[in-house]
Amino acid sequence: MDLRTAVMAVQRDIVHNTCRLSHMKRSKAAPPSNASGTLGGPWSHTAVVSVLVLLAAGSCGGGPIPRTNYYKLHLPNAAMQAVDPLPVTAVLQPLRASSMLTQDRIVYRPTQEEVGFYEYHRWAEDPRTTITSALLERFRQRGTFRQIVLFDGRTRGDYIIRGQIDELEEVDYGDGVSVRVRLSLELTEASSRKPLWQKTAEAGGTVTVGEVRDVVSRMSTAVNTSVSDLVTDLDAFLRSSELPRASAFAPLPQAKQN
Repeated sequence: MDLRTAVMAVQRDIVHNTCRLSHMKRSKAAPPSNASGTLGGPWSHTAVVSVLVLLAAGSCGGGPIPRTNYYKLHLPNAAMQAVDPLPVTAVLQPLRASSMLTQDRIVYRPTQEEVGFYEYHRWAEDPRTTITSALLERFRQRGTFRQIVLFDGRTRGDYIIRGQIDELEEVDYGDGVSVRVRLSLELTEASSRKPLWQKTAEAGGTVTVGEVRDVVSRMSTAVNTSVSDLVTDLDAFLRSSELPRASAFAPLPQAKQN
């Protein structure tokens, strides 16, 4: 394929994708063009693509580029019955997540095997930060621990709490659009590093309005339910267990200098 033919093929692809994205209410990231052939000669790939993008914009009637929308999970404090705090302390580590969930673009699944990312709908705050903060406040509100702090690398308590966001996504296959949330939490005894408790909480629901803000709202509800389930279950486990307990935070031991 010569340069002129390759340029025309790429231009058709760019015009098609640019026009399609300009008119979508919920713009999703399009896959790269599948145009084949080698672009040679004095023009670089960057120069060719730059010119074609300008041509594509004009071919769409000069439609505006969609604005980027930003979202944050809304996790208000739930109504939890406050009880006397247990005489134990805990350190909560920030939640982990797969690389698929640690970027700022909201995830959707067209099929069970396929993963997509919204191009113009992104997280304003990392969900790991939002959910970790919600867990911290719920434990404090519940009175599960005499004191609980976020991991800072210097402080240790009687217990260590670790967790992970396993799923936080829009699901587009099956009956309509829905969301799926799955969170995992684990309690470890700090002195022995022995796992004492583990639980996975799942929640979801159907999205009845076809807007991304409604997807995020449904995600917030599902995350709220999962967080409450995890906090309630861990609190019940500790209150029904006879476990060795210390009574105060202590600094982490300093490494010996050679």
